[in-house]
Amino acid sequence: MYWLVATLVIALVAVPVTRGSFRQLTRLGVRSWWLLVLGLGLQIALEIVELSSDRIDDVGFGLLLLSYALILSFCFLNLRVPAMAIVTIGVAMNATVIGLNQGMPTRDHTVETKTGHEVERPVTRTVQERPESDDDLLPVLGQVVALPDNAADEALSPGDLVIAAGVIGVFVAGSRRRRPVEASEPERKPEPKPDTEPVPVPVAKPEPVEPEPVVEREPAREPVPTEISSGPPLEVEPEPPHPAADEWEEWRRELRRLAGDLDDDE
Repeated sequence: MYWLVATLVIALVAVPVTRGSFRQLTRLGVRSWWLLVLGLGLQIALEIVELSSDRIDDVGFGLLLLSYALILSFCFLNLRVPAMAIVTIGVAMNATVIGLNQGMPTRDHTVETKTGHEVERPVTRTVQERPESDDDLLPVLGQVVALPDNAADEALSPGDLVIAAGVIGVFVAGSRRRRPVEASEPERKPEPKPDTEPVPVPVAKPEPVEPEPVVEREPAREPVPTEISSGPPLEVEPEPPHPAADEWEEWRRELRRLAGDLDDDE
């Protein structure tokens, strides 16, 4: 577990080195933090608490697989986070080799004595580590990467290296400031100018429109009442005699007198 602490320190230092922003890192929107905290808490507890040898293969192994199940669930729920897929692959590599061999196959540690001789110190059986054997499945995924002499971890697995690279990638990629992508407009080529000036096109003048004659309408006549209200009868004045009728009557009499039909007295 000490290698994971060293990985977090390197990731935090890489953020300002790559000109990242810790404020942007907090905006990743990571979900279900409790799964990661519970899974890592179980693994830390298994490192601190010493179980009896007869409980390592059942209780200890079951709790170890449960911790990896919680961590893998956290990784799958946050695959949209940049570089989280790399972390998921590393965790899956370690969980696979531990599940197949009931523990992480680990090579014996080589120790140099004071006299300059190198001897191999056997691995102590714990919940997470077990001595390497010829019957191991996928031994290449075990703790085969030796580290220099230190007081913490003496070997790492390929899965541990992949997890470390993924964690650093999450911090670096997640802290980058995102710039809005602006759509670039295509450059417009200037239109070529014509050699000769354009000839103006004659525009036809509109023909004058004669106004339509205004028809005067006769005023509407008032309707003549058909019914006469009751009352005294109206007196009709006789029409005066027409002068042309009198002259015509005189001419007739004169013609009859000449013809002898009328006497002079008539």
